[in-house]
Amino acid sequence: MKITVTNDCAYSKIKEAFLPIIDQAVKAYLGSIENNNIINIRLMGSVPRGDAREVHSDIDFVAICKNDLSVDEKSRIQQCATLLSSKNKQVRKVDLEYETIGNIHPAREFVFITDSISLYGKNLYPKANSEIEAKQLAENNTPNLDKLLINYRDGIHIVKKNDEIIQFSRWIGKDILKALRYRLIVEKNIYEKTVTGIHFELCKNYPDDKSIFDCLLEAYMYPTNDVNKLNNILDKVEAIKVVYKKIEIA
Repeated sequence: MKITVTNDCAYSKIKEAFLPIIDQAVKAYLGSIENNNIINIRLMGSVPRGDAREVHSDIDFVAICKNDLSVDEKSRIQQCATLLSSKNKQVRKVDLEYETIGNIHPAREFVFITDSISLYGKNLYPKANSEIEAKQLAENNTPNLDKLLINYRDGIHIVKKNDEIIQFSRWIGKDILKALRYRLIVEKNIYEKTVTGIHFELCKNYPDDKSIFDCLLEAYMYPTNDVNKLNNILDKVEAIKVVYKKIEIA
């Protein structure tokens, strides 16, 4: 069974608060990377979809380049990302990523096709509907649930600062809901991009586990620094994971 995935992103959907960051990010790329190396600069995710939350959401950019970046170029990009993150309090973080044409993972390209817009240069991924087999979509776009549970359980005990634990809360809510989406795709042929959309469809299709889905959404929307609460959420997911997780093939 094939699923049609639509690119719902548009420049017109970007909230006014985020617009200044776009100009800053493009200038940062152009000032850090040799201009003739940049093919395309793209904006991905919740901001161009129009569902980003001020203060809470990240803003995610990627520069697609002809050749690998030098060590100096990578360092400058990292410095710019740190600077832009510190000066733009309307977002949690500014991500300035980069890819080299010809070496981009298919799952990554799928995001460019279905969940991004072009900001600069040649639009390598013009807006279009994409048809893909449900199983392939699930395999390519689902995080490994077992690894998430291990990494996040370890992580919330290693970090000490409240703001770091709060970030883990957001990751736990968002990433685990995306991992649980695997079952929606392979069983129901439903693919949702947004955290709230995934939560809605999971609750509708698997109501017995609604309380767990609700906890995950709360951890994302209203992040907590309560480690015990986060551990409790992870325990609940552990108890149901067998029917939701992607099966890893050795």
